[in-house]
Amino acid sequence: MLIKPNRVEGLSAGIYYYYPAEHRLILVSDSSEIDGSVYRGNQPIFDNGAFSLFLIGELSAITPIYGELAKEYCLLEAGHIGQLLMKSAPEQEIGLCPIGYLELSEIQDLFKLESSQVLLYSFVGGKINLAQTQQWFSSKTDKGFQSISVQLREYLQQKLPTYMVPSEYILLDALPLTANGKVDRKMLPTPDIVRSKSEAVLTPPKTEMERSLVEIVQELLQVYAVGIDNNFFQLGMDSLKLVQLRNKLQTQLRVNISLKQLLVEATNIAELAVAVDEQLTLAKIKSVPLSAESDNNTEIIEL
Repeated sequence: MLIKPNRVEGLSAGIYYYYPAEHRLILVSDSSEIDGSVYRGNQPIFDNGAFSLFLIGELSAITPIYGELAKEYCLLEAGHIGQLLMKSAPEQEIGLCPIGYLELSEIQDLFKLESSQVLLYSFVGGKINLAQTQQWFSSKTDKGFQSISVQLREYLQQKLPTYMVPSEYILLDALPLTANGKVDRKMLPTPDIVRSKSEAVLTPPKTEMERSLVEIVQELLQVYAVGIDNNFFQLGMDSLKLVQLRNKLQTQLRVNISLKQLLVEATNIAELAVAVDEQLTLAKIKSVPLSAESDNNTEIIEL
């Protein structure tokens, strides 16, 4: 840790090492001079900060255990430590700004680092106004969560089939755990699906077939708000009800829509109506008998 002159009450300027066994800082050097240009585009943040924090790994202590993965292990641990620091820092009215890549050579002499040590992560920190920070986060929470939800949905749509993409997201500070350290599923909050359905923009059915399908889905799922563009699984459909929907289509409309179609191609009322109409049209074509005139005009050609 680098402390700037007259910036931290109770600590003189200099380079400090955090000794975890005794939970205290040990002065390594009373020199606090560092060229702010090493922070490049982040130099204004460094100039306004009170201290800098550096997470440094000792590869010689880790390599005997993890071998070639030693540096990756250090980076992983540094990421966890960084998250914990940034989460707890505001409680002490401290703001931490993670800084991008720094060249080890630019601070190696200042920190008296050895060749076996590697710079993993860096922060610039200073005092914050906790009330102002909480107010800002409160005003941004809904917008920020909406952004996270949109990003998650867009990402998962690229990785998962439509029916597996979650329709609701809940942001938690931590997962509830059982006494054995496993996720306690019974303590997880229940998504407010009813509210989200009522707030959704519904596209009403336009054709007689779409209206018939809406009635079938409403009865099956026991929901009123069903738009032709709403994904079945977002409405509350599950694998069992999907089979029931397929059976209802067979008995009431005399069409055989496969489960694969319902999972991939016909995932809402609009798409399902197209698939049903295609099957009904094809069935009508096949059921039309050949006319007598066409039979009389049929020629048999021998080769």
